Amino acid sequence: MMKHFLKVNDTEAAFQLFRSLKVPDHQPDGAFWMLLMDLHLEKEIDSRITELIISGMSRLGGTPNAKAWSHLISKFLDRKNYETASKWFDRMVKSDVKIDEYAFALKSRIDYQLKGVKDLSELLNAIEMNFSNIPTIVWSSLLKEAKSETDLVTLEKMMKRRNKKWKLSSPPLDRLILQFGKFRNLSGAKRIFAEIPVKFMTSHTLNAIIGACILNENVDDAVSYYLTDSYRHLTGVNQVEFILKKLVENSKFNDAVVFLDGLRLRKYEIPLSSVKQLMDVLSKKSSREAKELFVHLQREYPGLNQEGKSNDQLST
Repeated sequence: MMKHFLKVNDTEAAFQLFRSLKVPDHQPDGAFWMLLMDLHLEKEIDSRITELIISGMSRLGGTPNAKAWSHLISKFLDRKNYETASKWFDRMVKSDVKIDEYAFALKSRIDYQLKGVKDLSELLNAIEMNFSNIPTIVWSSLLKEAKSETDLVTLEKMMKRRNKKWKLSSPPLDRLILQFGKFRNLSGAKRIFAEIPVKFMTSHTLNAIIGACILNENVDDAVSYYLTDSYRHLTGVNQVEFILKKLVENSKFNDAVVFLDGLRLRKYEIPLSSVKQLMDVLSKKSSREAKELFVHLQREYPGLNQEGKSNDQLST
């Protein structure tokens, strides 16, 4: 019922419904508290809602779980309202709920934005005391939040200094590679990628270096990484679609066809929908090269019907 009231933006009715609940008839679960947090966000300036949450926590059987608290805090982070997010984290600490990894990741983002990268040590020390090692989600969150390449390098050094097994930490390293790409430092992205043993890489790691190459308009290197035999177990059709899309956007039609030929030669899986899209673009070009490439694709992909659909992905 409360979910319905929130959906139709009738926060007053939701408020009155909450006030009418009696313990122990209605024991709130995590989903209930998340709805209540959303109610607060809809009526943020209404002091009754804030009072409702604070007093209601004890009135309806204790405190909401960590997931509900984090839900509220993340909403303020999404709005870049870091001061309010920090205040709610402090309230979370004062409650009886156990602070989990995700909540600490949110706190690290708050402190980074309010205090800067150089003042993170105290928080990282506290996290280490709780988990012995700083969870990978904390590093991933901080790296994603980096406001400059200088901060990114500082965070990289912090991570390596505090975690001797940092090469095993795929998610933050994937994020680090992509962030270097976003800051137009492709050499930095390549350096991190090269430092990771292949056995610890995931498909996300390959996605990150391909993404970094694309962000720096270096599609040739993206293709090269994808076609490297030692990374083959990390490949997938989504990456093929991504690379082909960028080649077409940059009018590198010959490179796109060469890429497809390389996939066929190495017996990679090829998404037919992407081949069809490429053919559609070529069919509208009047140049001799475009016409020759179109004929080449028609010959190489005879099973491709006019709608560009097939029962299966093409794997030769």
